[in-house]
Amino acid sequence: MKEKTYLIIASVALGISIPLGKYLIKNGLNDNSFTLVLFSVSIASSLILFYLRNKIIKRNEISIFENKNHIKKTNEGK
Repeated sequence: MKEKTYLIIASVALGISIPLGKYLIKNGLNDNSFTLVLFSVSIASSLILFYLRNKIIKRNEISIFENKNHIKKTNEGK
């Protein structure tokens, strides 16, 4: 449950920061400190999403492996 919350927060932050940064740069409203904060938020969000993605993939691979072992044990018992 904790990972889902982090995933949602990081996705929303990334979804807001990139278009907002593009808008500010395109319209010449880019204050250096604010742009730097947006850039930092987008990088941090990307890293969090990448980490969570890898963690979820590893967990799914482990559960698939455990399911295959369970099926093998069940078939051997028949």
